[in-house]
Amino acid sequence: MIRKTNNCAQNKAPPHHISSFPCQNKHSDKKQWYAPTPTNHSLHPPPAFYSPPILTNLSSLRQKKAKTSSNPKKKQLEASRSPNPPHNNSGGAAAATTAAPDADHTTHAIAAAAKIRIDKDLTHLELPPTVSIETNSITSEATLYLRISPDEGFYKHGHFGFSVSFKDSYPIDPPIVKCLTTIYHPNIDYNGNICLNVLREDWTPVLDLQTIVIGLLFLFLEPNPKDPLNKHAAHTMVKDPFRFERNVLASMKGATIDNHNFDCLHT
Repeated sequence: MIRKTNNCAQNKAPPHHISSFPCQNKHSDKKQWYAPTPTNHSLHPPPAFYSPPILTNLSSLRQKKAKTSSNPKKKQLEASRSPNPPHNNSGGAAAATTAAPDADHTTHAIAAAAKIRIDKDLTHLELPPTVSIETNSITSEATLYLRISPDEGFYKHGHFGFSVSFKDSYPIDPPIVKCLTTIYHPNIDYNGNICLNVLREDWTPVLDLQTIVIGLLFLFLEPNPKDPLNKHAAHTMVKDPFRFERNVLASMKGATIDNHNFDCLHT
């Protein structure tokens, strides 16, 4: 009777090109690696035609790659199929030219958004009788002009011009407001810079042009000597309010105060 036997149980030597192979254990689900007795290659030399399968695959891949790289037609075909074809030095200028409209488009998008917000502010703007506005330059220069003529306080009957220049980032950033009239004021220096909290640290995108107009009117009704830009005017206002009032009236009549000449603004 011929009995079937298990090769693993017989400890039969595997082929010479296999160093180890798994053997399933009947009493365990894990595979155990069986290492056969080394074969004496001097008695049993390996066939001359044999080569490991992995090395054969690698060598074939290298040969295919070499053929592809040496064939210019295939190289052009692969470059045309690639979603991001490489750019050579000659095409650098063209690539930069192509990318430029995207940057310009972003800038225009920001400017357009600011313009929409400015138009909305102008639509909802409510000006008192003491304030007038000129918007002819809002499209070309993103700047509008205000004229404030207080009817009470130290600066009564004076006329003061302001420019309001909007950035592309408006309303994220506040506009730049400058006083175009030389004025004797503790919160406005002789260069036209204005110290107003809503134009600096207290600005938020919720605020609008209406807030700026109200803030400028408040500066004329109640100047703040505690946060001055013109320290001489602030010091005079605190130490001698009557002298400060005389200086304001004299400045609006075109007098010279603190070595600064003023235009006649009083009507």
